[in-house]
Amino acid sequence: MFGSYQFGKPVSLGSSTIETYQEKGLYVYHRKSDSELKKIMPSPFNLLVTPVEPVTQPEMITHYLLIRTAFPVLVPSRSKITVVVTFPIEIGVFPETEESLNMGFFSSTRKEEEPIDLFTVTSPKYTLYGDPDNGVICKMWRSDVYTQVPQVDPLSEGIANVEIENLAPQRKEITNLVFDVRYMRIFYDGLAMANAVMKVNSTGSAETSFLEEPPLVGMKKAATLFNSSKGAVMEKESFLMERGL
Repeated sequence: MFGSYQFGKPVSLGSSTIETYQEKGLYVYHRKSDSELKKIMPSPFNLLVTPVEPVTQPEMITHYLLIRTAFPVLVPSRSKITVVVTFPIEIGVFPETEESLNMGFFSSTRKEEEPIDLFTVTSPKYTLYGDPDNGVICKMWRSDVYTQVPQVDPLSEGIANVEIENLAPQRKEITNLVFDVRYMRIFYDGLAMANAVMKVNSTGSAETSFLEEPPLVGMKKAATLFNSSKGAVMEKESFLMERGL
């Protein structure tokens, strides 16, 4: 599923199939799905199929993701708990050089490559975190809460381990997790996963962020769509939740 594919080898992704082939002297990228896509490639390069930050579909409206839990998570005062939630999957298809074909990720000289294709098999929804005057538009995703990795459809759902630390003098109920996915670190090995942290402050607000290390040993780092060299001004790698937990 996720990983490297040689030119000419079809890729089956659920109800979608990606094919690359030569036709009338042209090199063709062809995604067969409900929204069919064809592109002419400049050369017969290999493909990297990878999960990407889940905020590009159906278009790039926001870089914030709100995961709303199916029921509140109670976190005692001055304690930590770790929960497992899901997040929506978006799939990126990138050109990959021959020398990195067996690596499963880009070499340091290929990370700036633009994707050939971005798509999702989920049904994207949006919501407002906060009030209409100063709230933040977020991609919205509903998730159950787990204590261990659940069985999911890897083409539609990824898994996030979230460590919640409550520094407040009273117990807190957590229903919303809002992240700035420009800093999301996704890893994969059949399943897409991420590690995240939520720190509830004594004032009742909370900061969320992602960790750099893979959730499991041997997982490969997914390609990223956001980085500072592309001109984005990203000064702080956390999001401050001040409009409700």
